[in-house]
Amino acid sequence: MRSALILAALLVAALCSGASKSAADSPGKLRAWTHIKSVLLSAEFGGRDGVIERWTRSPKITVVGGSGQDLFYVQRVIGELNAALDGTAITLRHGNPGAADIGIIFTPTPNFAEIAAMYGFDYVRGGVGFAGLTVDHRHRARLAVVLIADELEADERRATVIQELYHSLGVVNDSPYFPSSVLFEDSDGGSSATALAMVDRKLLKLLYAYLKPGDREADLRRAFDLYWDTLE
Repeated sequence: MRSALILAALLVAALCSGASKSAADSPGKLRAWTHIKSVLLSAEFGGRDGVIERWTRSPKITVVGGSGQDLFYVQRVIGELNAALDGTAITLRHGNPGAADIGIIFTPTPNFAEIAAMYGFDYVRGGVGFAGLTVDHRHRARLAVVLIADELEADERRATVIQELYHSLGVVNDSPYFPSSVLFEDSDGGSSATALAMVDRKLLKLLYAYLKPGDREADLRRAFDLYWDTLE
């Protein structure tokens, strides 16, 4: 009788373990993990060594150039990002040009390389948007510059603003896994999203609530397994 009970207990444990593994390895969960690892641990054009880099203080944002509609949209995006960051220690704020941590500059694309170089960034020609992030030796963000092509039409302009401002928070790469995401990019083109998708909101909360600068893949995996399914 005792042997039968022990065998039954072992069988239940094995089944539970198998169910957990199956859930963790489901196609949806695997796709989410691949997306997250790609956009947080590898930069679009290199330069990152598998490490989390993000702000540890609330950055001030300023806008240079652009129209009244651009300014209104930037304010809307800041509100969306702050809603996603709710519950963390970070809140995006407006600042004047002399005290800004994140500068959003609307300018024609021929100016991108020169402006990027002024801040020590390399601009890869061909893009209509750019985000450069400077970090210290502890991987804490210190300065970000966002460039938006002034010649873009309204819808593409807004999609570029939300994507590049999102990049400036430490989510440095694009991925082909979630078409609704502001980070979506595949061989046919980039995102047309002008609002954060659920996956974007969850990713930002994961980054700022459960990860810290300097964390690496094992830390990211641990946080993902513990918290991803609980995030909204």
